[in-house]
Amino acid sequence: MKATALRIRLLMKVLVVQLAQVQNSYCAQDNGAAFPRVLPNRLQFFEYEFISFICEFGGSAEWRVMRTLREITPTNISNWETSAGSGTINPAFSSDSGEYWCEDGDGRRSNALNISVTAGSVILESPVHVTDGDHVTLKCQKKKDSGHPIAEFYKDGLHIKTVYEGNMVISNVSASDEGLYKCYIFGAGESLESWLAVRGSLEDAHAGHSPNLLALLSLLTLLLLVLGVCRKHKGRLCPASSSQHKTPSSCPLCHGTCEQTCTRSVGPPALHHITVCPSTLTPDFT
Repeated sequence: MKATALRIRLLMKVLVVQLAQVQNSYCAQDNGAAFPRVLPNRLQFFEYEFISFICEFGGSAEWRVMRTLREITPTNISNWETSAGSGTINPAFSSDSGEYWCEDGDGRRSNALNISVTAGSVILESPVHVTDGDHVTLKCQKKKDSGHPIAEFYKDGLHIKTVYEGNMVISNVSASDEGLYKCYIFGAGESLESWLAVRGSLEDAHAGHSPNLLALLSLLTLLLLVLGVCRKHKGRLCPASSSQHKTPSSCPLCHGTCEQTCTRSVGPPALHHITVCPSTLTPDFT
């Protein structure tokens, strides 16, 4: 019995450890695949615009917006942070360009975004991130101009397309479309470069969790089986020490009421009945 109880406790501890590992894996995968939400939804901004950062993730952890400015030396990597899950820069200046991410009190962090603020006349409006299979629109925007200029688009330094309305559409985007993009407007200038990040589909993300789920379900099934066997044989398992209980019974020797003692001993499930007549009773021989 002691050995069986020890095995059950050990199995419970293993299950708890495995569950914690699966949960940490989920957090790492979910947070690693996430980005801060940026309003407006782009990576490049003109000076004097506003930029808002929002950290919205599942769980009870409190997230903060963190950044590393490009003009700060590498040794000073966390020179600014907010005390809540959101932060706004208004107005923004070129000195606010840098890397922004979300981080909780345990040091877990999301993916980082490279935000560019320019004093120039042209920006590339590209979404913060896109999902595999989406249709993506890249817009070459001139400052204080709502028209549709002729623009050239570049990826990783190579010219890829010239458009006459300022917008370039990438249909059915995939990982091969990731890269550094910039644009150029005739007579206005060139934008800064921004990285286009493509995330996998939800099906791919769920498939990554499958091994962890299978392991957890296997452990739960094993635990239920062990508990079922123990419950089935509970009546036949003896405790560590013998137990006794007394029941009244008729005594054929003394023609009176005797006490029958049932003793359950350690070992095989055998019950030993001992009939004891109280000493205060006198047998009747008549």
